[in-house]
Amino acid sequence: MTYNYKEDKKEIRQKLYAKAFVGFFALMLLFTMLSRAADSIAVVKVYTEKAKRGKLFHETLCEGRVEPWEKIYISSEEGFRIQEINVEPGQAVTAGEPLIILDNKDIEEQLIIAEAELKLLELKKQSLNLNTYDFSGDKAVEKARAELKRALDDMELNKEINGGTALEADKRAVEDTELSLQAAIDEKEKAEADNKMAKEKAEIDKKAAELEIQLKNKEVSVLKKLIEKASVISAEMSGTADEIFVKVGEKTSGGNLISIIPEDSEYYFNADEDAEKAKYMRPGDLVEITLEGQKIPIKDAEVKWVKFSAADKNTLQIAVKIPKVAELYNGMGASMKHVKSTVEYEKVIPLSAVRSSTEGDYVLAVKKVNTVMGDEDAAYRVNIEILDKAGASAAVKGLNDENVIVSSNKPIEESDRVRVKQK
Repeated sequence: MTYNYKEDKKEIRQKLYAKAFVGFFALMLLFTMLSRAADSIAVVKVYTEKAKRGKLFHETLCEGRVEPWEKIYISSEEGFRIQEINVEPGQAVTAGEPLIILDNKDIEEQLIIAEAELKLLELKKQSLNLNTYDFSGDKAVEKARAELKRALDDMELNKEINGGTALEADKRAVEDTELSLQAAIDEKEKAEADNKMAKEKAEIDKKAAELEIQLKNKEVSVLKKLIEKASVISAEMSGTADEIFVKVGEKTSGGNLISIIPEDSEYYFNADEDAEKAKYMRPGDLVEITLEGQKIPIKDAEVKWVKFSAADKNTLQIAVKIPKVAELYNGMGASMKHVKSTVEYEKVIPLSAVRSSTEGDYVLAVKKVNTVMGDEDAAYRVNIEILDKAGASAAVKGLNDENVIVSSNKPIEESDRVRVKQK
C-alpha cells in the first residue's frame, strides 16, 4: 500500500510538471503574439515606389469669357437728340434695319449752323489772300544812297575849290549819310524777314482754313443725308446688337451710338491669369475650352496671344480663338484647360515623396538593417535636386534604384523602422 501511494504521488507531480511546461510555452506564445501585435502597431507602414523615366505635364486652368473677334461701331455728329431706340443688346439685326431715330428739328438746326460756319470759313480763307506786306525799305535805301552820293560829290567839289582840302562840314555830311544808308539797309532787311514770316504764317493759315472747310463740308453732307433719310441710323450689316451707348431723350456727344457684332464674326476666349501659373503657355498652343452650361469641351482651340497686362506685370492676358460654334455669344462664361508636356526625364517620382529641410530637398528610401530582432526595414535619407514639378509628380536628380517612400500611415523620420506594404 505504501508503494502504491508513492507511485500515485509521483504521477501527480509529473502531471503538474507537464501542465506547468505547457503553461510556460502558452505564456511565451501569448507574449510573442502580444509583442508582435505591439510591434505591428508601433512600426510605421509605408508604401514605396521606384523612380521612373517619363515626362511631366504642366496644366493651366483658368476662367474667362467669350468675346467677338470684331465689332462695328456706328457713330453720329454731336448735338442730336435721341428720339427712338429700336434695338436691344443681344438682338439680331439685318443690314439696313433702322436702329436709332434722331430728332429732325435738332438736325435741321445743326445744318443751319454748320452752313453758316462753312461760309465764315470760306470768307476767312479769302481774307488771307488780301494780306499786304511792307516793301517801303527799297525806296528808303535808294533815297539814302542818293543822299550819300550827293554828299560825296559836294565834298569833292569843295576839295577842288579849296586846293584839295576837305571841309569838316563835308566830312560830317558824308558820315551822316553813310549812317542813314546803313540804317535804311537794316530796316529793309528787318522788313523782309517780317514779310517772310508773315507769308509763311499766311500759308499755314490757308492750309488750316482748307482743312476746316473740308471737315465742315463733310459735316454739312452728313447732316443733309440724315435729313434725307428721315434721321434714321440703320445697321450697316447683319449681325447682333452689342452695346448701346445712348438713351432716349439725351443728346449725342459726337461718339459711338451702338456697336454691332457681324454675323460672320469669329469669337475668342479672353482671360487674365497669374503670370507664374500661365508661364508655360505659348501662342499657337492648342487648348480645351468648356463653355458655360456645357460638359463636352471644345478641343483644338488655338492660343492667339499671351502677353503681359499693361496694368499689372504679374498678370498675363490670354486670347484663344474658338472654332465656330452656334451657341457662342458675347460675354458667355467659359473655362480653359492647357496642358504642356516637358522633355522626358530620367527620374520621375510622386511629389508626395519629396521632403525639405534646411539642408535641402531629399527623399526617404527603404533598406535592410540588422537588429537584435533580425533583419528589418528602415528609412534612410537620399539627397536630391528637383529639376521640375507638375501636378502630383516631380522630376529629380540624385536617385538610382532606391525604393522611395511615397506615403505612410504615420509621420516618419530618417532611421525609423518601417514595414513596406503593397498597394
